[in-house]
Amino acid sequence: MNSALSELYPGSAHLAEFDLLERPDREIWDFAQTGGFVIVTADAYFYELAAALGPPPKVIWLRRWTHPTRDAEFVLRRDAIRITDFAADPALMFYCWTFSKPAYSSAPSHKPIRRD
Repeated sequence: MNSALSELYPGSAHLAEFDLLERPDREIWDFAQTGGFVIVTADAYFYELAAALGPPPKVIWLRRWTHPTRDAEFVLRRDAIRITDFAADPALMFYCWTFSKPAYSSAPSHKPIRRD
């Protein structure tokens, strides 16, 4: 998926490019923090880390995500401006999209979470 989104998100990378697919979540968190990456995930643990530790890295959480990767690409393309603004705003620590329907065509709720 990374190559399909590289024109919207220059410098983005997939875990597989760094041999991190089977690594512990905390190691992925540390890698993203050191490399200046934003984590895009359906894993609640990264949300919990973001809430506990704050950024960096920032986290985009696809909550209740059960869709194929191509659907995630659609969401990341559709909301590219919002995501870019989120990544640039130092007051925001994570962005949460909640999907309650089985298809991405339904409007998900999404909201940026600011630091206190």
